[in-house]
This record gives sequence, C-alpha cells and structure tokens, in this order.
Amino acid sequence: MRTGFPYGITGGQGDLNVADSSIRPDITRSPELDNPTRKLCYDPNAFQRVTCDIPGRQDLCHFGNLGYNVLASDGQTSLDFGFFKNIPISERFKVQFRSEFFNSLNTPYFGAPSGLSYSSTNTLVPDGSRVGEIRSTRTPMRIIQFGLKLFF
Repeated sequence: MRTGFPYGITGGQGDLNVADSSIRPDITRSPELDNPTRKLCYDPNAFQRVTCDIPGRQDLCHFGNLGYNVLASDGQTSLDFGFFKNIPISERFKVQFRSEFFNSLNTPYFGAPSGLSYSSTNTLVPDGSRVGEIRSTRTPMRIIQFGLKLFF
C-alpha cells in the first residue's frame, strides 16, 4: 500500500518570455472535487490563465500563484506474491520452479491527470478538451512470470 504521488497543474505553453514553457496558473479557489472521477479529477474552473497576450489585461501578465505539486493522486494497493518449489534430482543437483505474481489482483494505479488547456488565446478559464482527465497508469497491470533454476 502506498499513498499517491503529488502532481502539479500547468497551463501548457506559456507566453511569459521565460525558459520554462510550463507555466503554473493562478488559483482562485480549492480545486478538489467531492467525487473525483477519471474523466474529471480536479475542478478546472478553480484556475485562471496567466498571459501577456491579451491586450488590455496586463494584470494577467505575471507568474501564477499556484504552488508546486500541491495536489495528490490516488494511492495504490497492490498484492505481490510468489510460489517456489524445490525439486531434488540427485545429491548435487536440484531444480527450483518459480512462479511470481506482481499486482496479482490487477488493481490499476492511475497516473497524474492532464493539465489545463484553452480553446483560444483570449480564454481565461480552462475549457479545452480532456482537462483534468487521467489517461495513463503509473505501473503495469498484472505481471506473471515463471522460471526454472538449476542448482549444482
């Protein structure tokens, strides 16, 4: 069992004329949802874009106030086990049959959700497709391996 990894939200390609292209947005309220799902893991409306490209809105031309890795993903519960059988062949030789199961209950451990995206350059609230959606896993699903080992 383990807790989830922290992750950060970025607003995609930034236009603040800095070397780092992933710019953190402004946070306006708590982004945590009561019932998060894989389709929407956090509240995207809790963030506001920071940009220097909107004429007349120079108040948005600053670094965002969102901290680094402030949200945490879900934890993982995994069961790994193995079977080993030693088979004597003679006094000097024996064979060991091994069977190992990793994530044997096939419990998914999802990755971090996607960042923010915007439909146009003038949009301040994230409204792009797949905002906050989890589309990957951190670890592979069930892995089963067998092996023979000769001792001499």
